Amino acid sequence: MASQPGDRHVLAGEWEYVVDGAVVRLALDEQGNGHYDWKDGRFETHTLIGHTWHGMWFQKENDRDGGFTVEFSPDFSEGEGRWWYSRIGTDHAPTQKGGTFHLSKKTAAYESQRYSTGTVRSFSRHSR
Repeated sequence: MASQPGDRHVLAGEWEYVVDGAVVRLALDEQGNGHYDWKDGRFETHTLIGHTWHGMWFQKENDRDGGFTVEFSPDFSEGEGRWWYSRIGTDHAPTQKGGTFHLSKKTAAYESQRYSTGTVRSFSRHSR
């Protein structure tokens, strides 16, 4: 399935964002925008061209935002990403580094296996 500019439906659904072994659940709409519970966060899609996704993240609770990019697998079931800060509070040129993450689309079979093994954890890192 090839994605053309603006063809964002492949982003819709439930995802797991994994960073440093911790998991955050994302729910994205047909435009690739959505929310996550960590720090009252939100993802906003800017572009999806081919298998490369670019966007912004915003966290209301700790007053931070930044950008991200993800390179998806051929079937869009997972991807490797990088995130960075654009703003921390009133600092619009933060020097604090971002990081990398793995993104996996959730399916009913995968979800059942994850819960039965007890491997889902809440995100509780100091970063981001």
